[in-house]
Amino acid sequence: MPTKKQILASSAVIIPASLVLGVYLRERQQQQAEQTAPTAPHREPLQTTQDLRKSILDKQAYKNELMSLKQQHFMLNNEFNKLQDKIKSTQQRMNVNV
Repeated sequence: MPTKKQILASSAVIIPASLVLGVYLRERQQQQAEQTAPTAPHREPLQTTQDLRKSILDKQAYKNELMSLKQQHFMLNNEFNKLQDKIKSTQQRMNVNV
């Protein structure tokens, strides 16, 4: 007559470690996906022509701001390049190598 331990041991199922690891990794990945919600705010669909008009004006204001910043960046970059050229020419005149 088999003992209780022998019965339990014979009925035990051997689960491969790779299967256990796979299940663990899948659960962890799902948890991380739930924790990292999208950061973009939820946008409501446009309901009225006022919403549409406001959206268009917002986009135009954004485009204007972007163009202004691009122009400012371009001018500052040109100024920076001119200053670098002046520094190089001054160094060459003084025979100083930096």
